[in-house]
Amino acid sequence: MPTGHYDRKPRKTSIEKFIDNVRVCSVDDCNRKHKGRGYCATHLYRLKTHGDAGVVLPTNRGGICKVVGCDKKNHGQGYCKIHYSKLVATPRIQNNPALRERVRESQRKSEQRPERKERKQEIDKRRRFNDRIRVIKMIGTKCASCGEKVDMSNPQNLEFHHKYYDDYDEKFMKKYGRNPSNYKQVLDIASNGINPKKKFELLCHQCNVLEAFVRTNPKKAWDAIFWLIEHNILDADLLDEKGNRKLTEFLK
Repeated sequence: MPTGHYDRKPRKTSIEKFIDNVRVCSVDDCNRKHKGRGYCATHLYRLKTHGDAGVVLPTNRGGICKVVGCDKKNHGQGYCKIHYSKLVATPRIQNNPALRERVRESQRKSEQRPERKERKQEIDKRRRFNDRIRVIKMIGTKCASCGEKVDMSNPQNLEFHHKYYDDYDEKFMKKYGRNPSNYKQVLDIASNGINPKKKFELLCHQCNVLEAFVRTNPKKAWDAIFWLIEHNILDADLLDEKGNRKLTEFLK
């Protein structure tokens, strides 16, 4: 039989509640098993964190973050994970020396065992690799422009090209200043039963760079093409080694 103080059968006093001879939480309308200081695990946590076991915490389960302009899913107390960390968790740690020391001790232990971190990084790397291969197979396995095939040992040779940008991309760009992760977008689109080929196609790195240059500088691109033809660097009348179409078809 356990000998810990919390596991011993307590004596009944005026402030203790018992149901079927089992000590339970002393908070009204709470019949969960006793954990410590007369409270269950939930109310004991609230007592240590907020100084009041009976505090009623605001919830927004199933909704979105209550920060204006943030549409991420609620994580806790009405905030998404990022805002919960900034507005709730971090201030709580800073204002509680004992909790702050526990966090530092956990960080020190983690630094003493670098193999755990290396193993986690390796697992994350392998997961991203497998996800990228799976997404590439959804769209195709070669460049839509030149036909270069994906290197299954290093699929970074093919990149995801937007056929068009929708409201989601524009909001993300405005908020973070960069494009969202494309392969994750493909996974989300496919999970919703939509064909990701409608929005994305695969281009090799060189074709993707050329496409971006031509799209943003069309006049300069044509000037460069005519300069290449004029200096016999690009032959407009012959097929190239891969049998691509003649440039004269586009210059008519």
